[in-house]
Amino acid sequence: MGVIAVDQVEDYNGTLRRVDLVLQPTIKAWPEFVRRARIAELMRWCTAGHEAQAAGVTGKATRWTPFKAAVREVLYDLAAAPGHRLPLDQLALADAVRAYKPHHAAPQLRRWLAWAIDEKLVPGCTLDGRGKERAVVLDTASITAEHRRELQLDERRLNTRVPAAVAGA
Repeated sequence: MGVIAVDQVEDYNGTLRRVDLVLQPTIKAWPEFVRRARIAELMRWCTAGHEAQAAGVTGKATRWTPFKAAVREVLYDLAAAPGHRLPLDQLALADAVRAYKPHHAAPQLRRWLAWAIDEKLVPGCTLDGRGKERAVVLDTASITAEHRRELQLDERRLNTRVPAAVAGA
């Protein structure tokens, strides 16, 4: 950390021909700049999703984020559910969603997940029903190749077959 002091000084205002009091910052101590990267500390934060990310990417390149990890796990949970359908309450309390929003209560997680689905941030998902009876429905056909690449989706976990009796209901 550095130290910046702010003093009140007199300054002559030539336009108004008077002396005004103004604030003047002065840097008393510069912050220390540490150049050595602590690789072991950084590696603890890496997950399996970071492995597929290219090194040194900039600009519009895709980056692996905790949000993408949560979305991927939500899609996997829906793909494994009968009829690709789960109650919003149950899905909002999934481990991945709670890990992404660790300090939020169940109602906040429900609202966040409903918002993310409404804003089309969770590909292939829609909300069905009203109020506490809402359910999240997954349509795997609407997940594009770009979504599959960006979220690093495993096709075997995503493309589970829906039984004909459940699909027709």
